[in-house]
Amino acid sequence: MPRKRPIIQHLLPLVLAATIPFLGLTVFNLWQRVQQVTELIEARLVDAAGRTAFDAERFIRIGQDMLSRLVARPLVRALDAGQCDPELVNYLAFIPAYANLLTIATDGRLVCSAVAPRAGGPQSGNPSAVMDQAKRTRAFAVGAPEKGFVTDKWMTSLAQPIIDAQGAFQGVVALSVDLLTFSKTRNVGALNGNTVTGVITSNGQFIIRSMDPDEWIGKP
Repeated sequence: MPRKRPIIQHLLPLVLAATIPFLGLTVFNLWQRVQQVTELIEARLVDAAGRTAFDAERFIRIGQDMLSRLVARPLVRALDAGQCDPELVNYLAFIPAYANLLTIATDGRLVCSAVAPRAGGPQSGNPSAVMDQAKRTRAFAVGAPEKGFVTDKWMTSLAQPIIDAQGAFQGVVALSVDLLTFSKTRNVGALNGNTVTGVITSNGQFIIRSMDPDEWIGKP
């Protein structure tokens, strides 16, 4: 007489038949959820990047407009250290992230500065940076992050060339942006407290960073 199989052997195929589709549906639902979360994160990142880029560009355009007004002033164009335009100081108070307004001659010599130079500090800047760009293009220029030679803070310079009546390049009127203050006063498109966002240059230097900007600004 054939031996009867245990009841579990009869039920196992039925259980598997019911469980496998359920597991498949669970995995599919989980995969869909992961896809939805991924798409949401990507959308938020794109939105944060867009808002950060828009804010940075707007800030630069405000600085460009300010420099365009200043470069038209006779005392600014004169590049005379004995007759500095008092409007340099007045304009500087406009936005906290602006650290200095200054005029620099074509040889890199500091002519006028809204902020008094540090005692014992250098009296000339590095003409090979934003100065060369403004001289080459004869147009508004944005410099790379560097330590300001007047303030010794991490800056990026916005510069407008000073061109004389004969078309010769005489120097620049420059606006120094304090990158640390700028970073702290911007939302930088942050997503939440654990998300680190920022803006970097083409060579990897941080211009803005949402977390620990004191330690990262100007560094790769």
